[in-house]
Amino acid sequence: MPAADTSASGFRGQSTPTAFYGACVFLLLFTTEKSYIKFLSF
Repeated sequence: MPAADTSASGFRGQSTPTAFYGACVFLLLFTTEKSYIKFLSF
């Protein structure tokens, strides 16, 4: 994932990897939760 590496090296100030992975996990959980609710609605 070169894009993630370039963005991480670009914002090399405050623990960026942690925030980046945190956002990724949050987005993943959000999308899976929405799809799960959609699956339950059927």
